[in-house]
Amino acid sequence: MAHPHEVALRLRADAVTEHDHAAEYQAVAPEVRNRLYIVPQVIE
Repeated sequence: MAHPHEVALRLRADAVTEHDHAAEYQAVAPEVRNRLYIVPQVIE
């Protein structure tokens, strides 16, 4: 049960509000492969 009363949700149109900044963020990372951050293994 999501809501105890009959309520219709008001939906809005999807709109892009931000641009993809992944390249900027990953440029300063020590190691990146296939858009994933590579971190040292901490558990053996």
